[in-house]
Amino acid sequence: MQKLAVGGKRCIWAVNKVGLPFQWAGDKGWRICSPPASGQITRIACGSDGDTWAVDMEGQAYHWDPDFDWVKVGDLIISEIAVGNKNRVYVVAGSRRYVWKYVAEDDRWVHLQSPCPFYDISAGNDGSVWAVDKMNEVWWLYD
Repeated sequence: MQKLAVGGKRCIWAVNKVGLPFQWAGDKGWRICSPPASGQITRIACGSDGDTWAVDMEGQAYHWDPDFDWVKVGDLIISEIAVGNKNRVYVVAGSRRYVWKYVAEDDRWVHLQSPCPFYDISAGNDGSVWAVDKMNEVWWLYD
C-alpha cells in the first residue's frame, strides 16, 4: 500500500501502487473496492465519522457512498484533501492552490479566505484546519 487514511477503528482505507482503493474489513483483512469511473486514486482521506473521500489522477474529488460507490463531486482540480468529518471536508485546489470547503447542503465547494497558496492541509473533527505554505510555514485557518 502507498497511501493510508484512518478515521477510526472501523474506517481504514488504503491505496495500492496502481491506484486501487482498499478498505480494511477487520478479521477478513483488506477488501478491494472498485475505483472511481475515471480510474486510479492518488489521494484518500476519511473523517472520524467514516466519511471517505478520494482524488483521482486528474485531480477530481470523489465521495464514497457505501450504497452506491464513488460519486464525483464538483469540478475543482485538487492537489490535497483533508476530512475531519462529513461537515469538514477541505481541499487545496486550482493553480493558485487556494483552500476550499465542501458544503453538502448546497453540493458545492466554497472558497475559504486565506492569505497565501498552500501545499498541504489537515482537518480535525472539531473544525480545526491547518495548512502549510510554500515557505513551510504552518497556518491555522479559521472556518
